[in-house]
Amino acid sequence: MLGFASLHILASITMQFNAALYFCEARLVKHYFTYITKEGNYELLKVVLAKAFSTEFVDHESGWWGEYALSKNECKIKLYPNFVSGEGYHHEGKPNFPYLLEIPEQREPQRVIELMRKLPIKFELLEHDEI
Repeated sequence: MLGFASLHILASITMQFNAALYFCEARLVKHYFTYITKEGNYELLKVVLAKAFSTEFVDHESGWWGEYALSKNECKIKLYPNFVSGEGYHHEGKPNFPYLLEIPEQREPQRVIELMRKLPIKFELLEHDEI
């Protein structure tokens, strides 16, 4: 049977463990960004984004997305057209914005926001979700 001192120590350890677990879980929150741009030059967008994110973008073809670019780094940043043939716009209220950019699973959201602000091409933030 545990004495009062043992119970007190056990409670203290449990509280410290729970606090550390909460801190770790908070640090694991990932941020997901969706941007849109009026820039219509697909090749230029790939070059600018590749330089900014220190990666390469590889072209892919999809029946749904059409031609899109996916980064080679672990982030899997995706640049794709706003318009889907036969379906319409991903974002109906933004028909003058030909491309969308998805930046998933970022643990440093402020870094992404600052990086996007410094680009020579203007991007508008559509969504910023925590996952």
